[in-house]
Amino acid sequence: MSKVIAKTGKAAIASNKIRGWLIASWRDEMNLWRKAFSSPALYLLVLVSVGVFALAWQPGWNYSIDQNSHFRLDEPFLANFNSRESATPNLITPTWRWTRGESYLNFIGVGKHEYGLRLKLPFGGNPNPNLDLYVYANETLIGYYKSEPDKVDYDFVIPASAITGVSGDLRLTLKTTPFSPPKDRRELGLIFWGAEITAQGDSFTIPPIIQVAYLLATVLLTYMIVTRAGFNGWVGFGVGASVLAIMAYVIATPARPWLTIFSAKLSFAFFLALLALVILDLPMRSVWQYRWERAWVLSFFGLALAIRFGGTLHPHIQMTDIGFHYNRYIALWEQGQFFQKIPSAEWGGKETYYPTTGYFMIGLFHWLVPDVTLLQKFWMTAFDTSRALLVFYLVKKAMGDGRAAVFAAFFMVTMPVAWISIGFGQVSNMYGEWLMMVALCLVVVKYKQLNHPFYFVILTLSLLASFMQHPGITILSGAVFLLFALVQWFRERSGAKFLVMSYLLALALSIAIYHRQTLAEMIPQALDTITSKANGTAATAKGNLLYVGGSVADPRLGLIRKPVNNFGDWLWGGLSGFWAEGQAYFNLIPLIFALWALWWLWDNSKRGSLPVEATDNMNFQEGRGRLLRVSLSWYAITLLFAILGWITNLYVRYSLFALPIVAVGAGIFSSRLWKRQGWSGKLLALLIALFFVITILALWYDRVIFRSTELRD
Repeated sequence: MSKVIAKTGKAAIASNKIRGWLIASWRDEMNLWRKAFSSPALYLLVLVSVGVFALAWQPGWNYSIDQNSHFRLDEPFLANFNSRESATPNLITPTWRWTRGESYLNFIGVGKHEYGLRLKLPFGGNPNPNLDLYVYANETLIGYYKSEPDKVDYDFVIPASAITGVSGDLRLTLKTTPFSPPKDRRELGLIFWGAEITAQGDSFTIPPIIQVAYLLATVLLTYMIVTRAGFNGWVGFGVGASVLAIMAYVIATPARPWLTIFSAKLSFAFFLALLALVILDLPMRSVWQYRWERAWVLSFFGLALAIRFGGTLHPHIQMTDIGFHYNRYIALWEQGQFFQKIPSAEWGGKETYYPTTGYFMIGLFHWLVPDVTLLQKFWMTAFDTSRALLVFYLVKKAMGDGRAAVFAAFFMVTMPVAWISIGFGQVSNMYGEWLMMVALCLVVVKYKQLNHPFYFVILTLSLLASFMQHPGITILSGAVFLLFALVQWFRERSGAKFLVMSYLLALALSIAIYHRQTLAEMIPQALDTITSKANGTAATAKGNLLYVGGSVADPRLGLIRKPVNNFGDWLWGGLSGFWAEGQAYFNLIPLIFALWALWWLWDNSKRGSLPVEATDNMNFQEGRGRLLRVSLSWYAITLLFAILGWITNLYVRYSLFALPIVAVGAGIFSSRLWKRQGWSGKLLALLIALFFVITILALWYDRVIFRSTELRD
């Protein structure tokens, strides 16, 4: 009877704790929203935004469609055209497109105004025997022409009355009688070289109501993200006004349709970021010690997620790998292919098994987001951006230094490498990196509690899942946690036994579930690939040459791969490639900070029980020690795979793997700089942070608009 009473008492206590937590969370939530909506800054921001957007639409909008551009910037605005083609790859013979019976030029939200239209058609006439051309602006016929053999430019006037003030959209229809030449199934209209649209007169442009509403929503959601994170309304006003200024500038330039074409999707991305912020703040409430910690970290998370996810929704972006992951998803969920093989760049183009467990997890949420590509984009961006919360948790709990944790979260979302991976659409990589981050937090923060069944199971499941992700993640996670487990085993065998047991159990389960199918083939193939690569006998599409200059070729990032055939060029080219990758992926500064932080952690480990801070205690001292050892393990594996890729000419994704430890080190250094160097240290830290914000926004803009649309051989 006493045991029953004791169990009932424990259940009542647990129930009261949960009820108390829910009540406190609800009160805190309502208090944050009350402050956000009661601030006069919100209503001032609404008035300022409406006025600024009205002014932004007033500069005359001019746009040129150039088929010879080095970028595919016009393609989102062209509908029902045939593909680009050219007789010779030079500027003498321009690139053109064939129209069809009806082809369209769609410009969203340009505003109600009078415009001039100039169509560029080839001199000498068109091969189409039917040379009639009707041009409509929305539903208004603005001209009918017969294509003339000696004429190139055909001019039209688009009256303001043809454009509605609600949407401000301009849809130009090019209508002709099509034909199909012999042995060509295409429907061909007229040869189209390009078009120019110019604003006529200086009359007032009526801003489109729908566009203003979407863009205003984006500004206000920015305000809500910052104020819900914990800042006051005037900070939210400042951040919202910054977003307003950027969007107003774009509206006032010829790039106007680049923004208006996805304004609804952009506001949707900011809404989802706010929703994710509210949800993920709940489990983090036990981690925040001060309100300023929550305000900064949640703002970093919310704004980074909104900007990242919004960029993936832009029609200009071409995410190279997203189609690959879509096909893997379909092969699993619609064709039942749990074991899939692909040609792998990591192993010299040979076929390797590609684990599908990540796609299985994504598919569990397909009912919520039926669009698979959209689901993968949000999955990838949300999981990777949430690593800012994990790195804050790691540093805060291991060291007790909230400022270092905030800086680490900042660098986690502002170093270029993850943004570049998102731009490529590396869905399984980003999810695998998140799983490794969860395991990293557990082995550092909950190391002493791994004997507790809950933490032991969570660590085992995290390791198991990471062992069955992208092949690169499988190898890197397996190597780094094995090394750390061995280090801990030889240091304190009694404390490390649960870590070792968890690792071995996860490894055994991964073999039983998946790798039993892969080991028989993959180990001999891996050894053969490494041997042939090292000996220079591996057959590739580019011959048997070694390439240096970086793991991937991306001239816009300064990563230029080139073949070498002697030791000197190989050595210097490889070192230059590492330097170029440090600049492209990390902006170099955090790498320097991280090396200093590694020395600082090592130096503090020699002090024994001497406190580093006034609030220091034994738990933080032990936490710093584990953070030092796991950092050394992480760097050792990173260096090993970097050298392996260099020597054997294998494509190894070690840069993204290094991100969390580099962010931790950069956060530690920045915190010491802020605390120990007075006002000059604070100013320097703020300037570095500003530099990273500006450079990452510029990089993401380039990734979305230009790199993705660049014509490549």
